[in-house]
Amino acid sequence: MALAVLLVACGEPHRPERAADADPAFRVSEPSRLFFLNVRSAGYYQSRPRGTDLDLYRSRKFSQTLKRPILVPTIVHAYLRNEAYLFVQPNDFPGIAEPLSVTWDHADSAGVHRLDVPTRPAQLAFALDLYESILAGHRLEVVLSDSSRAPVLETRAERSQYLGVLQDYFRLTDRI
Repeated sequence: MALAVLLVACGEPHRPERAADADPAFRVSEPSRLFFLNVRSAGYYQSRPRGTDLDLYRSRKFSQTLKRPILVPTIVHAYLRNEAYLFVQPNDFPGIAEPLSVTWDHADSAGVHRLDVPTRPAQLAFALDLYESILAGHRLEVVLSDSSRAPVLETRAERSQYLGVLQDYFRLTDRI
C-alpha cells in the first residue's frame, strides 16, 4: 500500500488547465500555440506593450511605408489567458477616417466594411470581412478623413500576405 502511494506521489504533477476561463471564440490550445511560436512566429515582428500580458505579432512582409495607407492584420496573443485575437491596424498614413471604413466593389455590387467600436469580436469580424472580400476578388479602398478613398490591399502580394496572417491566426485558434 505504501509503495502504491509513493508511486502516485512520484508521478507527473497535476497541471491546472490554464484555458478553462478562455473565451471559446479566441481559445488557443497548447499544440497550436507551440506550433505558432516554434514554426510561424519567425515571420513576425514581436512586441509586448509595457505592463501587459499581450504579445503582438505583426508580419514582417508588410511594407513600412507612409506614402499610402496599409491595413496590417496583427495577431495578439494573451498568453496568460490562452487566447489570441486578431486586430486590423492601419499604418500611420495621415488622414485615415475614424471609424476605420473600407469600401468594396465587384462587378455590380458594392458595400462597406466598418469597424465602429474596436472590441475583440468586432475586430475579428472586420478582419474576416476583409478576408472574404479578398477571396471574392473585391476592390478595396479605405475611407479618408476628407471623404475620399485610397486603395488598400490591391496587389497580389499584399493580399497573399493578409491571407497568410489570417491562416496563421486560424491555426493558432484551431479553426483549421
